[in-house]
Amino acid sequence: MRRRTRSTAHHHRLGFTLIELLVVIVILGLLVGLLVPAVMQAVGTAKDAAVAAEIRALSQALADFNSKYGAYPPSRIVLREDGNYSSTGALGARTVSYLRRFWPRMPVSTTGAPTGIPGGFYDFNRNGKLDTDVSYILSGPECLVFFLGGIAQGNSTGGWSMTGFSKNPLNPFEILTTNRTVPLFEFNNSRLEANKSNGAVFPGYLDSLGNSYDSTQPFYCYFSAYGGAGYDPGDVDFAELNDDGVAMIGAFKTSNAATPPAGQSIVVGSPAPNPYTNDPPVPTQNAAGKGDVDTDSPKYPAWQNGQTFQIISAGRDRRFGIGGQYLANGNNRLPFVDGNTSGYLQNSFQTMQANATVTSVTLGPNTRSVEKDNITNFSAGKLD
Repeated sequence: MRRRTRSTAHHHRLGFTLIELLVVIVILGLLVGLLVPAVMQAVGTAKDAAVAAEIRALSQALADFNSKYGAYPPSRIVLREDGNYSSTGALGARTVSYLRRFWPRMPVSTTGAPTGIPGGFYDFNRNGKLDTDVSYILSGPECLVFFLGGIAQGNSTGGWSMTGFSKNPLNPFEILTTNRTVPLFEFNNSRLEANKSNGAVFPGYLDSLGNSYDSTQPFYCYFSAYGGAGYDPGDVDFAELNDDGVAMIGAFKTSNAATPPAGQSIVVGSPAPNPYTNDPPVPTQNAAGKGDVDTDSPKYPAWQNGQTFQIISAGRDRRFGIGGQYLANGNNRLPFVDGNTSGYLQNSFQTMQANATVTSVTLGPNTRSVEKDNITNFSAGKLD
């Protein structure tokens, strides 16, 4: 009898077929395609939250400054090492009024060179000598760092560190290693960078969304309300361009521009960035007037945070935009409307026509879209 034998030739498949591999690759690709945008969005949201938290911390530091010195810092000043502000105009007068409020015994004068400065002068640029022919103008970003951090000390690597102010009431700007106040905000030294417009003498503070100083100027912008007197749009000018290379300039009626007529407000065109208002930044006419500027109206703009200050980050796109009207509620929070349309009412929205009349620059209806990702101290998260 023939013995039947079982075949031992069992073939075990040790891998995937080409078709199966392709299917796996396609599935993985789909999963990656779904996950990457979600991850990127989560990362972006986390970065936005970090900026919002830092703005809150800066706001608290400004509140501490107000408690200590009796007022919030101004957002544009001029500094003279000889203390002589006799030729610095309205900006010098503003500076002197604040320096005297913060440091009453500090020798400054609007009529000539004062006496009694310890060491003979204020060494703002830390070069060890008196510079009588130089006036250093600090705009909003530098003022934010200067008043919260004190004197900025350069280091060997080209960076900066904040050293507070001297406790000498006659010269709070002495360069001493001891007997100094502690900065009211702990600035990240790697994000302190000089604003090249003032000769790299005073740094501003970069928000954490940017990498370095460039044409978009990603500093935190600071605007002071000057105790309720009104914002000065000229306190921060970066001269941004839109996608067509056109200067983005906003129209404002302001009660404390740098050189206003006595007792009057004036209408100004101010390069981006600018502070924010609740209503149109300039009085505007009705549809019959084509949404143009109403020059007969005495109306001042109602400012966001009208008694304190505004801090603004440019957001992820690194652009501030022209600023102006911001509506906290509603679908169109950053209006820039055609005043010719029947839906427009007098002084209800910021119009393109009024802006063009003041600035001589015609901007399109989508100009303010760059502001949607701006982060401020008066909005919860991004503006839109």
